[in-house]
Amino acid sequence: MNLHLIVADGAAVCGVAFGLYTLLAQRRASRRHIRVTLRQGVVPAGGDARCVFLLRVVNAGSRTVTLTSPEIALPGGKRMAMLRPVSTVGVPCTLTESQDCTVIVDIEEVAHTFAQLGLHGKVKLSGQFTDSLGIVHRSGRMKVSADGVCQLAQEARLRV
Repeated sequence: MNLHLIVADGAAVCGVAFGLYTLLAQRRASRRHIRVTLRQGVVPAGGDARCVFLLRVVNAGSRTVTLTSPEIALPGGKRMAMLRPVSTVGVPCTLTESQDCTVIVDIEEVAHTFAQLGLHGKVKLSGQFTDSLGIVHRSGRMKVSADGVCQLAQEARLRV
């Protein structure tokens, strides 16, 4: 074996591997990185507090992203759209690097949707935003008690 050919082949393989790594790193840097979370929370409302769902989106990437429609994904492929979302910035929103937006969904709206669909027991929900290119960005799923949500909403109505 010729040592010169082995060294040349090794250098060529290293060059190809480095080029591939650079290409993948550039693609990852230019890709959209959107993180969506859905959780339950409490927000102040006058002298009282309201139970809500908080749908939050963060632009963790370096590209500016325009998000158009916040939704909660329900069982059976159904979705709960926010027609007039209450949020920290207006919706649709344009988020630059590290910016975020939180949509506040009143528990009464969710309870009303559960009642319309006849949902009971444990229900898996996830939050999602659609961007201007039509790409849907989803949160992880969370389990909630549909009956518990409806009861919290009923208690909130009784306090008002």
